[in-house]
Order: sequence, then structure tokens, then C-alpha cells
Amino acid sequence: METIDSVFNNSDAVVAGLSFGVILIIAIIAFIIHIVVSLVPVFMARNRGRSGILWFVISLCIGWFWAVIILMIVGDTSEKKIRDMEMYYGNN
Repeated sequence: METIDSVFNNSDAVVAGLSFGVILIIAIIAFIIHIVVSLVPVFMARNRGRSGILWFVISLCIGWFWAVIILMIVGDTSEKKIRDMEMYYGNN
């Protein structure tokens, strides 16, 4: 016959296992959201003539917010600026 102590010990194990499972699911969801949000600097970098893969790695290292701020500071590459001017003024 089970004693009261053994019932409480088993329920504590179930609660601990459930808590670990919930924490694991939350961590996985947070990781997926982090990866998806880290794609914002990728699209910004590609539109500015910069390497999307490099800026994806940078955003994973320093955070997507700081990568966006740095991209806004460094701006377009000179090649991108020349291409935009040629498109705007024509290839004369």
C-alpha cells in the first residue's frame, strides 16, 4: 500500500517534469521567434546592397535591433548609390 509520502513524491516528479516540458516549449518558441526576427536585417541589408548572410550572422550575435540600427547608420553601399542614380537619371 502506498503511503502519503510516496504519493506526494510521485506528484512532485510529475510537476517537475511538466515544468521542464513547458520551459522547453517556451525556449523553442523563443528561439524560433529570434531566428524569424533576425531576418529583418537580412532584407534591409539586401536592399542596401550588402550581404544578407553576413548581416544575419551579425544580427544573431548582437541582436536584430542593433543590427538594424547599424545598417541605418552605414547606409547603402557606393555601388548601390551609383546604380540608383543611374536608374533615376538614366544611363547617359
